[in-house]
Amino acid sequence: MKKLPCILGIALSNICLNTNASIESVLESETSVIGVHQLISENLSNYVYETVIDLNGLEENRNIHVETSSIDPRISIPECLEGFRFDVSEKEILKNNFSVRVACESQDWYTYTTVKVSYTQSVVVTNGTLSPNTVLTKSHLRIEEIDISNVHYTGYRNIEELIGAKLKYRVRDGQTIKTKMLCYVCEGDRITIAARLGGMQVKTTGIAKEDGTLGETIEVMNTRSKKSVFAQVHSVQEVIVSL
Repeated sequence: MKKLPCILGIALSNICLNTNASIESVLESETSVIGVHQLISENLSNYVYETVIDLNGLEENRNIHVETSSIDPRISIPECLEGFRFDVSEKEILKNNFSVRVACESQDWYTYTTVKVSYTQSVVVTNGTLSPNTVLTKSHLRIEEIDISNVHYTGYRNIEELIGAKLKYRVRDGQTIKTKMLCYVCEGDRITIAARLGGMQVKTTGIAKEDGTLGETIEVMNTRSKKSVFAQVHSVQEVIVSL
């Protein structure tokens, strides 16, 4: 299995560096404040952060949070002239929790420490408990940063695109808005049907025969002709038929 090593001479920057100086000389002033143990943890955190981004990328509006367990202060860390080495498999580092081997090969010394990686994203959530059939306004919604490490759906990021949508069922305060909660056009609603042909557009009224969210194709009935057609939900209470 492919390993992702990092040789660490206890860097004082945000990247891993190597040095020929001893730990005592490199950290003469720093060790009295935070110590070698904490510096290893901080550099390990930087290493994991950069490696995760290199391997997995970082989607827009998403944040990565890395937490490293402190090395037990009772563990004696040897002088390591060639620098400490981090080892973790490519498969493991993409998990939420994993162990990293910290070693000084010349001293035949190593220890393991655990790392937790979480992902957060700013999404739209409910601002209070809301009842079924509530037509959403700005006062019903707020932006909140949530942990999405174990979430397999993408929430809404913009409050404006939810204004006018109707809730299908009761939701609690702080609940992430999901597509399945909403209908921009709901079954039984009186709607506008816009038909486009070339550069021309004709509008008529209709009745929705099923629920739909933005971009979905649903069945609607023309109230004049009583004929049913399939149309794409364009906005609140409006669908478009392409001729």
